[in-house]
Parts: sequence; C-alpha cells; structure tokens
Amino acid sequence: MLETLTHTLRRHPDRPAVLGTTRTGAVRTKATFGDLDDLAERYTAALHARGTGRGSTVGVAVRPGPRALAVMLAVHRLGARAAVLDPGAGPDVLRARLALARPDIVLADATAQAVAGWARPLARRARLALPDLAELGPVATVGPRLPGCAPALDADVRAVPLPPPVDEDGDAVIVFTSGTTSLPRAVVHTRSSLAAGMTTVADLVRPEAGRPVLGGTFFVLVPSLASGAPVALPARSPRVLARQLRRLAPQATYLTPPQIRQALAGGGQFSGRVWTGSAPASADLLTRVKDAGAEEAWGVYALTELFPAAAVEQADKAAFTGEGIWSARPFPG
Repeated sequence: MLETLTHTLRRHPDRPAVLGTTRTGAVRTKATFGDLDDLAERYTAALHARGTGRGSTVGVAVRPGPRALAVMLAVHRLGARAAVLDPGAGPDVLRARLALARPDIVLADATAQAVAGWARPLARRARLALPDLAELGPVATVGPRLPGCAPALDADVRAVPLPPPVDEDGDAVIVFTSGTTSLPRAVVHTRSSLAAGMTTVADLVRPEAGRPVLGGTFFVLVPSLASGAPVALPARSPRVLARQLRRLAPQATYLTPPQIRQALAGGGQFSGRVWTGSAPASADLLTRVKDAGAEEAWGVYALTELFPAAAVEQADKAAFTGEGIWSARPFPG
C-alpha cells in the first residue's frame, strides 16, 4: 500500500492531501500530494547520505502530520525500521523505549525536542545526545528549527544517488506498549504485517477519492491518501473540532472515545461512518454518535501486536445481551 501511496502522490501532485483547520473552523491545505512526495524524497536522500539502510533503526519523534508521514515513507523506501517515540509519554517511559529500540538516529521536531529536554543527560550517556548547534550528532531536526535544536535533517542532498526502493519483507516499524503500568515492550512489525493492517483498514472503510477523511494516525493517513482522499488532522479544541466536523462533513471520522465525548460536548455533528478505538467504546457512546448524525458508528479493537483486529457497529453492540462486553468478531485472516 505504501507503494500505491507513492504512485498516487506523483499522479496527483496538486491535490490537497493533508488539511488543517483554523480556530473559526475554516479548512486550509497543509500539504498537497506533491508536497508529501517532495518531502519524502528529501528525507530519503538525507537519511541515505547519513548511512541509513537495511538494518538501521530510525527513532521518530515527530508530531502526526505531513512531516511524520514523509519520514515514514523515507524509512520504508530505504528498508530501515522506524521506532515510534513519544516524548510526551514521560521521562522514564521514553528512556525505557530508547533503551529497547537503540536507534541509530533520532528524528525529532522542535516541539518534541523541547518536551524531551529533561532526557539530555541520560541521552548523552547513551550516545543519543541532543547535539549543540556546532556538533553533528545522532539527533536531527525535522521541520523548522528553534534555538538549541539539533541540526536539520533535510539539507540539500538531492544530488546523492539513491538506491532502488527496497522490495522485500523485513522489519518496518517498532511500536511500544504504553509502559505506564510496567516496563514498555517493543513490538516489531514487518513490512508485510504493516501492509496487512493497512489493507484491512482500506477494505473495511473503503475511502472514496476526493472526499475528506478526519483522523491523524498512520493507519488513517496511508489508506485514505492511497485512495486519493484528503485527510484532515483533528483539532485539539472541542469547539474547533465541532466546527471542523460541520465544515468538512467527512466521509469517515477516526477519533478516540475522549475526543468523541469532547466533540459531542462542543455540539459536534457527525456524518458518514465514525470509527473509534484506543480505549473502550460503550454501546451508549456509539449510540450518541449516531444520534448526532453518523450513518454508522464503529468500535475498533486492536493490539500493539496486531493492528486492527476486529470492529463492531453500534446496532450489533447495542443488541448484545450476554455477559461481558461485546468487542467484535475478528477480521478475516
């Protein structure tokens, strides 16, 4: 599917790809398909110039959006593995994740570096120091730099010959269990397991080209954009999120249960099909979503070790009268 996405980016360079929303709810284009392809090419060249390739691990501490997606595409093209880091998880959890993944280089945006400033002493001992401006270290900045940030990743290295894209199975991404109740565990997904998960999403949601989708995760961005559908990143403010839902009228919406509750509290009205996961979604919450205008409301069940595993629609969940909580039937395969 990542190869399909690359072809789509190049076939429709002028189409809006990633959408943002102003405080008034107005929609603006953050990146076109061509912008994403250009970013991915630059990051691929920059990482290749630094020696990244098969067997390399790239730590990714970049907020969801065009740059994060371009980084993932670049890592995938080079056959390396991406370790998904979250500086906001807290110092102990991040230290444990760094120790498990042992990345060769960490890519971080300015916000992530500011949040992770407390990790500098330990990172320096682990040879993962956020370098001074005069020092080229194993941390590189993706996007605009602020004072004290590591050097930029995407220097102009486009003239560097690139190897052909890797076209065989291998490690693709390292994701982590939360680590909030015990030590985090690193789960390695292969290129084939990543593709299987994204294909499951695409087969389930069937995004239509040209109609916006609301959501911010990798599993929303890739299948939607590969199908030619622009993706809007959810606003953080409940009021702005409610305006965003009204302006976009998305064909599909992916929000966590807390985000859905905030949107409902802000007077949000839904459209199309709504998907929620990452936390328990009760039949009552799914019913409220449909009462707020959604054609269908789905609870998705997934694991760190297995991305989308099952989904249940509100009508089936509400009709369940047995013991326990009806999570859903497993997807085929």
